[in-house]
Amino acid sequence: MKKYLSLIIGLLLIPSLAFALGSGSGGTLPPPPVAQPPVQQPAPVPQPPPVYQPAPVYNPTPVVKPSPTPIASPTKVTTISVSQLDAPAYCVDMENLKDRIKCRLQKSEEDLEKEYSYKYMPEECRVLTDSKQTDCQQRYKDLQPCWDNPAGPDRIECVKKVLGIDKLVPISEYCANQDASCMTTYREKVYHLITFRFYDLEERVEDWYRDGKITLDATVDFIAIVVDSKVNFYKTTDKKEHVAIIKSLIQEWDKIVSTVK
Repeated sequence: MKKYLSLIIGLLLIPSLAFALGSGSGGTLPPPPVAQPPVQQPAPVPQPPPVYQPAPVYNPTPVVKPSPTPIASPTKVTTISVSQLDAPAYCVDMENLKDRIKCRLQKSEEDLEKEYSYKYMPEECRVLTDSKQTDCQQRYKDLQPCWDNPAGPDRIECVKKVLGIDKLVPISEYCANQDASCMTTYREKVYHLITFRFYDLEERVEDWYRDGKITLDATVDFIAIVVDSKVNFYKTTDKKEHVAIIKSLIQEWDKIVSTVK
């Protein structure tokens, strides 16, 4: 705009400059010049103001980045041993004696109740068949209330009453004026009382295990010995073998007691 104004002012000063130079020569004075009308300069053609063109806005096409594929959390793999795959749902269905004992020791009371409702089979009864096995199972069920008594004389007295032998007397006295079947019956009752004492040792060791006084393996080993002692006790009718089994079990009991102490 400043350059445009300077150009207009310059054009307006040119006629006055030419007039001043014509009046300054000597001699006679020349006749005054006829005044010439000022040359009309064409008015500058106004130029339209420039049209404002906004600068192009750079708007690149946004590059859409693919969303990262979420990494799946690793699936927890549970390692299952072959023995676990082959293991039955109930301890009683296991083939090995120590496996059955360990299985029962590691089960909760609730799970054991479920198993017993499915099949109640004391180890001593397992080796028997037919009616003998049924009688064995029933005897164990009949003796269950005696476990409510504390270990010691009260518990043993309960067992005697359940078995029908309030006191131990010679067999000849018990079966006086009775037939031969009385002697067989009385002998079996005494055997049941002896094996219950075996069972009582087994239960005490289980209590020590639950109290953390002995290891699982030591508990399993001792209970397996008790089970074998009961089975072997019923297999023989020899009194010397009966005494040998009792003495052997007492030795094992002394070993486990010394471990607890």
